[in-house]
Amino acid sequence: MDRDPETMDRNPATTDRNPETTDRNPVRAQHRTPPTTARRNRSSWPAPRPSSAGSRSGRPGSRREGTEAERECTAHRIVRGRPRPAQAPSPAARAHPHRRTPPTPDHRARAPRTGRRTTAAPAARAPAPGLRRAGPRGGRGAGQGPGRGGAGAVRAARRGCRGRPARTARLPGPRRRARPLAGRRPPLRNCAPAGGSSARRSARTAVRRGGRPGRRGARTARRRHRRPGGEPHRTPRSAAARRQPGTPRPGPARSPRPGREPHHPQRGDGPMSLVVGIDLGTTNSCVAVPANAPVPDKERLIAEGRLRPVGEALVVVPPDGSPTVPSAVWVGPDGEVQVGLLAKHRARMQGAPPAMFFKRSMGTDQRFTAGHAELTPVEASTAVLRRLRAIAEDVLGTPVQRAVVTVPAYFETRSKNDTTKAGAAAGLEVVETLIEPVAAAVAHGGEHRTSAAPGDRPRTLLVYDLGGGTFDTSVVTDDPEEGFEHRAFGGDRYLGGYDFDRAVVSWMNDRLPAHDLAYDPDSPSDARSYAALLFLAEACKQELSRMPVTEIVSQYCEDRNGTPMNLHLPMRRTELEDLLRPHLETAADHCERTLRRAGLTPTDVDEIVMVGGSSRIPLAGALLRERFGREPVLLHPDLAIAAGAALKAAEATERGTYLELDRPEADGEVADISGRVLPGRLLPDPAGASVLLVSDDGTHRTEETAGPSGSFLFPDVPLTPGTENGFTVRLLAAGREIEARRVTVTSAGPATAPVTGDVLAHDFSVELADGLHRIVASGVRLPHRTGFRLQTATQGSYLSIRLYEGLMHIGSVEIADVPRSLPVGTDVEVSVTFEAGWTIEAAVAIPAIGAAATAVIDIPLRRIPAWDALRSAHRDAKQAWAELHDAPAPDAGHLEDPGSGRRSADGVTTLNRLLGETDALLTERQDRAKTHYKIMEAETLLQGLAQQQMWDRSLDPSPADFETALADARALIAELGRTDPPRAEQHRSELVDVETAARAARTERNRYAWHQACTRLERLRHGARTDLGGPESGPDADSFTADRIAGSLLAELEQLRRSVQEADEDSGHRHRTEADAFADRIADAVGDVVQQAAREDGPDTRRRLIGIYKERIEPLHAQIGHWLRGLGQAEGVQVVLPRTAPPGGETL
Repeated sequence: MDRDPETMDRNPATTDRNPETTDRNPVRAQHRTPPTTARRNRSSWPAPRPSSAGSRSGRPGSRREGTEAERECTAHRIVRGRPRPAQAPSPAARAHPHRRTPPTPDHRARAPRTGRRTTAAPAARAPAPGLRRAGPRGGRGAGQGPGRGGAGAVRAARRGCRGRPARTARLPGPRRRARPLAGRRPPLRNCAPAGGSSARRSARTAVRRGGRPGRRGARTARRRHRRPGGEPHRTPRSAAARRQPGTPRPGPARSPRPGREPHHPQRGDGPMSLVVGIDLGTTNSCVAVPANAPVPDKERLIAEGRLRPVGEALVVVPPDGSPTVPSAVWVGPDGEVQVGLLAKHRARMQGAPPAMFFKRSMGTDQRFTAGHAELTPVEASTAVLRRLRAIAEDVLGTPVQRAVVTVPAYFETRSKNDTTKAGAAAGLEVVETLIEPVAAAVAHGGEHRTSAAPGDRPRTLLVYDLGGGTFDTSVVTDDPEEGFEHRAFGGDRYLGGYDFDRAVVSWMNDRLPAHDLAYDPDSPSDARSYAALLFLAEACKQELSRMPVTEIVSQYCEDRNGTPMNLHLPMRRTELEDLLRPHLETAADHCERTLRRAGLTPTDVDEIVMVGGSSRIPLAGALLRERFGREPVLLHPDLAIAAGAALKAAEATERGTYLELDRPEADGEVADISGRVLPGRLLPDPAGASVLLVSDDGTHRTEETAGPSGSFLFPDVPLTPGTENGFTVRLLAAGREIEARRVTVTSAGPATAPVTGDVLAHDFSVELADGLHRIVASGVRLPHRTGFRLQTATQGSYLSIRLYEGLMHIGSVEIADVPRSLPVGTDVEVSVTFEAGWTIEAAVAIPAIGAAATAVIDIPLRRIPAWDALRSAHRDAKQAWAELHDAPAPDAGHLEDPGSGRRSADGVTTLNRLLGETDALLTERQDRAKTHYKIMEAETLLQGLAQQQMWDRSLDPSPADFETALADARALIAELGRTDPPRAEQHRSELVDVETAARAARTERNRYAWHQACTRLERLRHGARTDLGGPESGPDADSFTADRIAGSLLAELEQLRRSVQEADEDSGHRHRTEADAFADRIADAVGDVVQQAAREDGPDTRRRLIGIYKERIEPLHAQIGHWLRGLGQAEGVQVVLPRTAPPGGETL
């Protein structure tokens, strides 16, 4: 079997080469998990599967144990499943140099270790070189093999099987066969802990949970694993945990530095767990650490190429030399999990393909074929994160238990939460999920600030992040003193290199008419063939990014009928650009819209930063250069995101067993070093504990006492300028040191602003009776709380507030048992809190009746329908759009954010694009998740356009008349500018205010504000004509007389009366009470209008008529409209914004 390092999960805390504890296919393993283990296992995948090869006693089926597994242990020294070079000293020896066993000439001749002491076993009982004595199960003799059972196995396995012989053979004599007890599982293989049933269960549970053994197994090990003084020894979590911070991995022990006290390890005093930054990508993933992280032998690792400097971060390089790991997962028939390059190459082999591109489906119920298993996106991401964690621990030599993981900006909240779940399943505490364009800006800022001069002005960056599955863009202002300000976000949830690969496959299909390439993605055999073509397409795309022509050559692909294809297809770069141009033009359009949303123009951009593997395509940079007139900068396309995440990770606190240290920041030549003492078994109450700070050179020594909460602070610690200053923080209890942690800080100038945290990339809205209303705009930093007041528009038995993220519904909060007698117009108070960990809490209250409800928005998985259902939904959306097209279209001048719920010209363009993309996706039939997402966006957009169009029809004057008058005013001002420029500038400034007020009135659907804006526009036109020497009273000067206002109000009241009457008749008079009440109010309003219209025309009369409209007719119009729309949902109470509320609601 191929044992490429890329396929090995090297995390000592999560994976074991033992087939008994290796990740397994959940479908094949569920029924074999014993009840005790099943109760302890909280992870749905991967679960271990017991071996079917029989026991190690030599019976049939044990061939693998006697051959391959033993050869594996010959070539590598196993440390709880992690292979290491045979010549490297064991982790225990590195952690305890004062107990190091003298080296032997041949490691194969060394006797197996059977206890804590290093004394060799008696010669009479030691096996000959290359041989192993077979002991009884559970024996404690010196000849007990590490893979058998008993306490010796526990100790040997946790020490790395130092006594593993090169070849396994039995001594002459009768074979002793162990008789398994009833109900006992077969013995574990390949050095798994086998000291007893509790230890075995603990180890298996640890593998699945990605953590350390359970408490029962730990107690079993401690009872049999004692220090010479009888005190139990705490087994480190991993091999790396046996070293102290700052000590090298292999090699002789170092002497303490001059002036520094020698430090002997105590319980709980392992190396600091580093916080890493992880770019969990669609096609490739990467892990990095801050450049100032306390990594043992950092300079040597950089020289050997295992750490690659990228700005102010260090990217961890796997053994194969590539800094990235392909995001591909393949599960073998025996449950072996392969992650990375070897898994990806399975796409071009016979058999089931690997799982790839699963990140695009995060937050959905889609499942992916991964060899001989089906995985959810969370499960597949767990395998990738586990692999990255193992690589980091192997290279850095320290435990990795916390991480900052990046996510696309246009990921929904559910997708971000699923990323956090995947990290937890991989044994990582996800400190933060950082959106990718922010990570790119942070990485760029880190490089820029190293060369920035003091007093440099803020810089505006346009970040262009085109990855394998998603596209994000953002406008960021980088101020050297204030930090980053996120101005606007944009992008496409489903646009990236995967779409480009599919376009190349379609191009291949057109040139191979003799073969059937209409693959069904839901067919396993078709999925394998399609994956092979995608593999070729990706290679072709990468080649054409470097050279003008290439050729697709392969003899190992098959069409749908299983017919081999002999591929020799030359392709030019120009052909590839023709395929990709529509996608890249869409990305450039997103950049322009994002700039407009930020209120900027292309000339305001100081730099365009391109990241993501697909940004290497030459056409992408050419389009940006053409659109913005500036040469974009390609910033470490594959590594910048991980580097930015690592810089964010530098701000996370460092946590040990009893000490948690804040990240110190230098302020000139001093720094504050602070942290907290954590309670534990040796220190139940942290208050009053002594904390000692000692510099590496011994010149500074300070002691502080922890406060009531365990916090401590060493203020103004002096630093040596221009160098790295090292300090050790030691925790003392009863005069005894129980833990020590080392920190480093470099003297610098004034402290820089911290890296910004999570920000909202989408607008968040609530659904009211008249459509979506935005409550939080994109770009807001987390945590954030907003509050607003609504009013009921209908009567019913319950109240439901629906929350939208962008155009996607994500959850609701409801109040049940609302009295049906609750008056229309009752206040409803709503608050929504967005926590830093992407938790959303909503609270709703009706103070009039004392009713309230709160809910943590539990965003459900997005269910992806079948192709037939998608095709039907698309047909309905196109029909609804055709009906809207028959009506007068909204004006072309009103542009709004697609996330705000108000659509006109920009919404029309977006809707046409969405429906066109969905047509192509349904024809291709390869990406159901993307097709469903685009249809859902189109449906929400259609709803907003329909509501906006209904509103526009009711306006007087109409939006079209307003645009005509606006154009006339601009022409008059331009003519005036030739004779009186100062006066023309005054009119031009006022015209901008009028136009802004009119746009806001339409957006808020405020009829009174609309009339006001139109009146101001007419006055401005009249003033411009007067300044030009025209007549004092233009043709439109008296367009808003009292008679015209009264006629408009009476026409609107008549329309309302007919609408109420028709609705009452259509419902069979079931709502006669509400209809009669509305009719009475309409009649009263008509009487008031007629009475005022009979008065003499003048400003007072017009003002009273407008007051009637504002106070009586407009609320009546809104309530009747909501009542009409609510007839089909008569059980629910609908809500609207109160007339007194400003745009977006009133903050509580």
